[in-house]
Amino acid sequence: MFIPGHRIPAQHDPASATDKYGRSAADSGPHITLWSAGSDHDTWAICGDEGQLIAFGPFGFDDPDHPQGDPLRADNSAAIKAIRLAARAREAINAPAATVHLMVSRTLDNARLTNLANSHQLVLDLIVTSDWNPATEWVNSGGYLQPAVDPVELLSDDAYPTAS
Repeated sequence: MFIPGHRIPAQHDPASATDKYGRSAADSGPHITLWSAGSDHDTWAICGDEGQLIAFGPFGFDDPDHPQGDPLRADNSAAIKAIRLAARAREAINAPAATVHLMVSRTLDNARLTNLANSHQLVLDLIVTSDWNPATEWVNSGGYLQPAVDPVELLSDDAYPTAS
């Protein structure tokens, strides 16, 4: 699924190892597409590539990324949660690296998000789009939903082999 938007280039590719065809581990690895959003009510939501709800809820008081009512911090914190979810998917299939296409509604802290993604062997493709963001519809829903899908189901590329 292609969504038009402004791509913010990552600073570097954390997975420089190449396979026998000369492709980097991230290029030949799985791709994960997620939408994220936060709100000034200190809530967050993450949706999958087709807009399906994956998780949402309030930020915990002990959350180190608690936005404290700041909507931009809330969006950044929601993006952090999405990157960590993508990292769980990469780890679940034992892939050496993966690419996460993160769809957001405004420009975020690219350096911080890229560094976090890199620390989890993810290449971040941060896409700022003015199109509809399904996660924004869930940020003020009330309640809490833990990630409702198996992380492997987040993979956009069905052709990527799962770990055995």
